[in-house]
Amino acid sequence: MQIDAAEKEGKHFLQLARYVRERNWMCQHISPNQASELLARGLVAEAELRRAEVAW
Repeated sequence: MQIDAAEKEGKHFLQLARYVRERNWMCQHISPNQASELLARGLVAEAELRRAEVAW
């Protein structure tokens, strides 16, 4: 069960990173904590978050 939760969380952050790179309208729903986690995981760069207008 623990592995499934970690895998699900990983997939979720990969999806959020895709939204940022595509500047998808869903970016408006990315929280500052999620944005910080995307940066910490190395999934996106600060410049990408700025271009997608995600606050962190």
